[in-house]
Amino acid sequence: MLGAFASACASVSASASRLHAAWRSHSLKAAGGRYLKRVQPARAMATAKSNGQEEGGTRCVVYVTAPNESVAQSIASELVHYRLAACVNVIPGIKSTYLWAGKVETDQELLLMIKTRRELVNTLTERVVQLHPYDCPEVIEVPIVGGFQNYLKWIDASTIQASDKIQGAGE
Repeated sequence: MLGAFASACASVSASASRLHAAWRSHSLKAAGGRYLKRVQPARAMATAKSNGQEEGGTRCVVYVTAPNESVAQSIASELVHYRLAACVNVIPGIKSTYLWAGKVETDQELLLMIKTRRELVNTLTERVVQLHPYDCPEVIEVPIVGGFQNYLKWIDASTIQASDKIQGAGE
């Protein structure tokens, strides 16, 4: 039994090596004898830009976890009120397992999915840290590299310019 398994693994490994070699040579032979060219990263990015997508993007989603509805809603309302975020989705039912103070912990949390512009992330992070009860709140930025252009423009229009002073925040 073990011999058959080892033989199958060797066959898969050899196939993977041939596929990798073909990929590195920039072509793959498809069914019917046609060759497919590997899309070069620069060419793929140029195609994405022509479709309204941006390298890295100027907008992003920021993920923040919260221990309860009250904290989540407080952070969400503050970020939208001061236009650091265009929209915050509060997603309940998140179960987080993490290492804290040398122990594995598991807690029920809520996830905030915050849509904003990348230039606002530092200010947004500072505000989250001020409002959040955790010693080390999760604040993770993920670039938006494409999407419905009207929505992306709405994010821009709904958030402040980074040079604008936020009146009343933290008071």
